Amino acid sequence: MGPGYVGLGNVRDSAMTVQHVPTQMRISTRNQWFQRVQAVKNNRRKRWKHRLFVVEGVRGVNQLRTHPKWRVEALLHAHGTRLSDWARGVLADVPAAYHLALDAALLEELSDKDDTSELMAVVHLPNIDDQPLPHEMADLALVLDRPGNPGNLGTITRSADALGGRAVVITGHAADPFDPAVIRATAGSFFGMEVRRMTTRAALTDWLDAARAVLPGLQVAGTSAQGDTPPWACDFTRPTVLVMGNETVGLSEWLREQCDTLLRIDMAGGASSLNLACATTAFLYEAHAQRCRALPNE
Repeated sequence: MGPGYVGLGNVRDSAMTVQHVPTQMRISTRNQWFQRVQAVKNNRRKRWKHRLFVVEGVRGVNQLRTHPKWRVEALLHAHGTRLSDWARGVLADVPAAYHLALDAALLEELSDKDDTSELMAVVHLPNIDDQPLPHEMADLALVLDRPGNPGNLGTITRSADALGGRAVVITGHAADPFDPAVIRATAGSFFGMEVRRMTTRAALTDWLDAARAVLPGLQVAGTSAQGDTPPWACDFTRPTVLVMGNETVGLSEWLREQCDTLLRIDMAGGASSLNLACATTAFLYEAHAQRCRALPNE
């Protein structure tokens, strides 16, 4: 790539703040543009190096219209294909530095769907590591201890959004929250949810201590097969931080020590446990149901 090349992630902010006039580009080969999109889509290290991630699917792309805080670098579509009213609307409404018209075969190569998406988006990756999280988010927040499965992480984020969760906090070495499999599994919920990574114990404990000072009665409820409290015996109408362990090894000892109580789900039948996403959804539903019952009758 020569010195005149302006690649994804190198565009000047002024191009987006002065006016929404995207640069139109035709992509007919696997050139540097195609390779950059492919790299940030498939490679975690390059995703974080270039601080870009890929969004595919109608619900995810629609959220870029709903939540303008997300900065879109490029919108991709097939060259020479008649676009739907929806796709034309996205191209008109969503500010983006570039509109890339790819040969249909190239767009299909980038797509993870059986039926290639009309549009894909390349979005700037925000800084979520140890960033301030409003204390009131601890009213109902999730702390996920080293979640390893992208599908689980995405499904949990979707459940949190649907059932009143305020934030998803990830600790330890975990699945990348910007992995396309995570984004896809959230079905669009990712873009309206507060997601953070706490990279040190101090960052998490500082937030918990500050939240306890702001939210009297805050409880930190961990989950374990050896827990002594079933979900319905826990008062989820209190401000609650729900701590879920890794799919294989459960909660780390350090996080277990931060918990005020340990919850369990009693199994019926032959299953010894639930999938992490299923278990988290069950706890969130119980919290949501308790809070709905506690609302005054109108």
